[in-house]
Amino acid sequence: ADTYNQFNQIYYTASMVILFGSLGFNIAVTRINLSPSLVTASVFLTTLLAYLFLQVISAPFENVFEIVSILIYCLFISLSGIYVFHLLFSGRYRDYVLLTLLYSALHLLIIPAILFLQLSLFSVLPAVAFLWFLIGTPKYIKQKDSSFRNLKEFYKVGISAFVINSAVSLALAADKYFVNHFFALEIANSYT
Repeated sequence: ADTYNQFNQIYYTASMVILFGSLGFNIAVTRINLSPSLVTASVFLTTLLAYLFLQVISAPFENVFEIVSILIYCLFISLSGIYVFHLLFSGRYRDYVLLTLLYSALHLLIIPAILFLQLSLFSVLPAVAFLWFLIGTPKYIKQKDSSFRNLKEFYKVGISAFVINSAVSLALAADKYFVNHFFALEIANSYT
């Protein structure tokens, strides 16, 4: 019961952070020419702000290793998700499908890593996210514009896309986040 609840706390914390960390940038990157370094900086900033907000309202994790683990996981999942969506939007369906299947396969490997190798979920999650990002990087469409003039428009499009596309995801993740962080173990596990 404790392990299941811990998994749910990690999973729904990451879900909330990834949702706000990505901030509709998957749509923005298809419309606004922005270099990978500025996209990364934007995602890092929004990821950090989202996590800090959750830390203030519920203090989901207190151990620095756990916090850094969640932040690394969220950063690389958000970045990869943005660029994998860009592949779909650009009509590179084969690359999109292969990277999406890889995402699933890597996440399925978490279970045996924990059960058989006795690894910590906090160690495996960032490794999986970084590996997915690393494998996908050669396929990602990289734009060249590294000026800050497109950054305002990038956020504007991203926030608009977030509002339009994230209402359902936010509701589904938020209720489970709050239940797993504020309710008793039995109720939280039953609800989830």
